[in-house]
Amino acid sequence: MFFFIVFGLGASFGWETGYAGNFARDFGPRVLSYLVGYGNVFAAGTYFFWIPLVAPLTGCFLGALIYDLFIYRGKDSPIVRLWGGLSAAGRKSGGVHSSV
Repeated sequence: MFFFIVFGLGASFGWETGYAGNFARDFGPRVLSYLVGYGNVFAAGTYFFWIPLVAPLTGCFLGALIYDLFIYRGKDSPIVRLWGGLSAAGRKSGGVHSSV
């Protein structure tokens, strides 16, 4: 099923974006095209080049933050140490593994 999703996205947006679902497949050819002299290749596709760069990094950060706030219950997390996490609201002892 995952194959069909990736293939569908590539087939739909591939002509317009150069199949930029992966930053490594998009940025390298753009740099080479710019160095060869094709002009401003970064403006092609209405500046789409920054989406494969920013979206995965933002998704990783938000995914880690959501995991740390809602799922992880250890005490060695910087988020849990700073704010106590969402599980600390209404509880006097910390963490799931406490003996209280």
